[in-house]
Amino acid sequence: MLKRKVILPRNYASLTRAEQTFVVINLERVDRGIRPIVGMTARLNRQAKAGAVAAADPNPLISVLRQLGVRRYRTLWAQDYGALASDYEWMYDDGYAGAMTANITCRYAGAPGCWGHRRAILMRFRTFPLLLGGTAAAHAVDGADSLAVVLTGGHGRAPHFTYTWRNALRHGADGHRTR
Repeated sequence: MLKRKVILPRNYASLTRAEQTFVVINLERVDRGIRPIVGMTARLNRQAKAGAVAAADPNPLISVLRQLGVRRYRTLWAQDYGALASDYEWMYDDGYAGAMTANITCRYAGAPGCWGHRRAILMRFRTFPLLLGGTAAAHAVDGADSLAVVLTGGHGRAPHFTYTWRNALRHGADGHRTR
């Protein structure tokens, strides 16, 4: 089995928790040959922030999604110690594990919510040329972060981005070198 090393951008530690989450999710996507989410938008970040503050999956406003040309979306939420820990839970510990199950939508083997977070992160949005995201963090108990994400696919022009995958690549994400 081929093992690939995850390469974070050199400025990862100086990124916000939201930007770190965006980078890690895109690393999961591109590592599997899936198009990255192009960038984070202020509108989707606000929708994610509502989820992070409420400690729940974001519930984006349909009016905001329509204005951005979004046709399909997925949301994520986790309370954990940063983006890497949340990514681990979403991608590799999202199935049924008996009493130790962390995914509240996966309370028995084969439950519909098992591996749902992983499926959301790896969603291809095949027929949608514009992939946008929103991420946010809020403080939770015991020093943990409440992290929320909105991933979308749609049509239209790219809006202004607060942070982009291109920014992460410029700083060495995924082994890219600055030129």
